[in-house]
Amino acid sequence: THQNLCYNNTETISCPAEDSAFYGQDAQNNSSCTAQSFTLETPVEEQNVIVDNNTGLIWEPAPSATAYYGDQADRHCTDLNNSAYAGINTWRVPHPFEFQTIVNRSKNGPATHEIFTNMPAEDGVFLWTDSGSRYRAFKVYSGTIISRSSSNKYKVVCVSGKKLYQATAVDFEVSETTVKDKRTGLIWQKEKITNKSWEQALTYCKGLNNETENGWRLPNINELMSLLNFNKEEEPYSYFPEIVETTDYNSFWSSTTDASNQAQAWALTPIYGEVSATVKSWDQNFVKCVKNAE
Repeated sequence: THQNLCYNNTETISCPAEDSAFYGQDAQNNSSCTAQSFTLETPVEEQNVIVDNNTGLIWEPAPSATAYYGDQADRHCTDLNNSAYAGINTWRVPHPFEFQTIVNRSKNGPATHEIFTNMPAEDGVFLWTDSGSRYRAFKVYSGTIISRSSSNKYKVVCVSGKKLYQATAVDFEVSETTVKDKRTGLIWQKEKITNKSWEQALTYCKGLNNETENGWRLPNINELMSLLNFNKEEEPYSYFPEIVETTDYNSFWSSTTDASNQAQAWALTPIYGEVSATVKSWDQNFVKCVKNAE
């Protein structure tokens, strides 16, 4: 997520010791994650692209000049393909999790990696995503994924390369108390823990560690998003076993603070397939802890 600072419920703090409050948040788990890596390339004169060295995705460096209705979002990418922009004819609209791979959670306005110098900085700007039967847009200022009406008109930034694989039911290996995601190697707590504030969620996951169990932590927002499948036709938008009931509209806490408002942390709502910020003192959110496979 590129987040490298620690926070309490309202402000930046020195990263806490293991026996202190707020231990186990995003910045303290960077050793478990792969750092972002991008390269600006010019395969055709005056036609730049940004290459993600981790995923292999190739990004258009700036959004379209024209805004489109939701059901017309692919028109800009079609135009790029017809003109073979940068020598590429496989441009498409990114799905929401692909957008998350370019987000820098340590900043906002825009909340994208510094190499994307042409992203709009003002609040309230959205880019369309490819998200199946539900229209969702990427809020550039904060990195949020929000459901929107197709009657809105937003710009588009296109991507090329093999789509990042979204988890289906066969990817989850279920045991009595855990679920392993065979794509990522992450091991998830099977049980859904309810009614926790952000601080309580951090403390709860830390408390799972003992002499026989170690490595449990509150997941960052990218790890949580990896449980979603945006092409799923019905709620909830995840094939993770029994992730929520159809009446559960609460969100799962991540360990990632909202850089634009440090009193909030990012949370995932599977019933909508959305990412949004929640006030950290809210004590009704869900928790699902994670650890890396040994």
